[in-house]
Amino acid sequence: MKASRQNPLVLTAVAAALLLAFGPAMAQDDSVAQLTTPQSSIDVGAAYVSKDNQRFGQYTGLTDKGGYGIVDFSLNKRDDSTGTWFKLQGRNLGFKDPDLRLEQKRQGDWGYYINYSRIPRYEPYTINTGLQGIGTTSQTVVPITPGTGTDYQINTKRDRWTIGLQKALNPGWDVKVRYRNEEKDGSQLFSQGRFGAYPRFLTRPIDYTMQQVDVMADYGTDRLQMRVGYYGTMFDDHNTTLEASPAVSTSYFGLTSLPPDNQSHQFYVTGGYNFTEETRGAFKVSYARATQDDSWGIAPPAGVTQTSLNGRVDTTLVQGGVSGRATRKLSWRADVRYENRDDKTPMVVNASLDPYTQRSFERTTGKLVGHYSLPKGFRLTGDITYDQKKREVPEATVVDFRERVNEATYRVELRRAVSQSVTGAVSVLHSKRDGSDWLDNLLEPSSTYTVIAPLNIADRDRKSARLAVNRMPTDPLSLNFRVDESR
Repeated sequence: MKASRQNPLVLTAVAAALLLAFGPAMAQDDSVAQLTTPQSSIDVGAAYVSKDNQRFGQYTGLTDKGGYGIVDFSLNKRDDSTGTWFKLQGRNLGFKDPDLRLEQKRQGDWGYYINYSRIPRYEPYTINTGLQGIGTTSQTVVPITPGTGTDYQINTKRDRWTIGLQKALNPGWDVKVRYRNEEKDGSQLFSQGRFGAYPRFLTRPIDYTMQQVDVMADYGTDRLQMRVGYYGTMFDDHNTTLEASPAVSTSYFGLTSLPPDNQSHQFYVTGGYNFTEETRGAFKVSYARATQDDSWGIAPPAGVTQTSLNGRVDTTLVQGGVSGRATRKLSWRADVRYENRDDKTPMVVNASLDPYTQRSFERTTGKLVGHYSLPKGFRLTGDITYDQKKREVPEATVVDFRERVNEATYRVELRRAVSQSVTGAVSVLHSKRDGSDWLDNLLEPSSTYTVIAPLNIADRDRKSARLAVNRMPTDPLSLNFRVDESR
């Protein structure tokens, strides 16, 4: 009897020892098995809305009182011999915002996916109106006694298709391509009026196509990580103008322009380079062109030969930075950024039109930052920031103007962690802004009064002191307190 009582204790001790020795490995095997073993599921449910509520169902379509069915599923299959996965997933089937995704991939080699989703939006208001032609480009305003018109619940929906491809190319290249096509239609709230007239209610007809193309080629070695890419967008509005009647020239426009077709194309190279274990650089170079040459819906005024805006803006961006650690206590970072937005839209000057003013803009910024660790947990930070902006000089201004604005800011900060959850910092800043010579008010150069120049380009000398305290009692909660004194 004595021996029989000891046997269970001996077996339990052995089991506990085995669990302590091999438990982590067994848990790791389970997690690996979950990643390599396909699991499929299907969920079926129902929802009930107690009363009509357009706000509640604004983006889901659950706007009407009643019951709704819903189905979610995930079908997964894996070919163990090749490591190829096949996945078919569905979400919110039965609602008005379904999502379907088909995916197949061989990890580290190739993959593709096809995704469909619908995004509805219901206006949270019920419209009672006599307006005729809602949803079309020709609408007629019919005056009614309030409340005697027809009720409408207008909405829009976006049907979005996305296709993605991925392929690994040796040595070190990984290519990804994504194409998205989005069709949006429906109506939105709209109003029209001018010269102090009461606005009249209309609806804006929505019927357009948006396309996006994203091509990326990634390359990586121990020292160099780089991405070369192209990003393009195309917007095609199938409606050009909205015609509303009756048209009263002194109060309302009979014809209103709708968003015009446009497109943009951007090429870029971005990445980083490890010079040493302590020094790393980052860079980005991009060139983009945005155009808008959709034809006008009406004939241009006399003397204007253009049939469209012929809008074009070219944007060049060059930026780079280097960061490193000089000693165990001293770290530093230097950044520079240059952006040139060149507006090449042709000027149109006509006696009956306001001139189009080109909006070219050029900006250069640079920053140098240093951090030094002091005894007793203090850290000293100093940085210098330089910012130069150059703007296109308008043909005419109602205030004085200057072409170039420079601003330099110097900052010194002393920071210390008071405890594991509380950090305090004291900062002193000094910034000085000046620029090129002022250009006089071109509209009223002989004005007897002085027009205040735009404050954002005026000379300025600012001194500031700042006290900041941050407390994080728990991981999801952070409390910040800051006091600034500036002159």
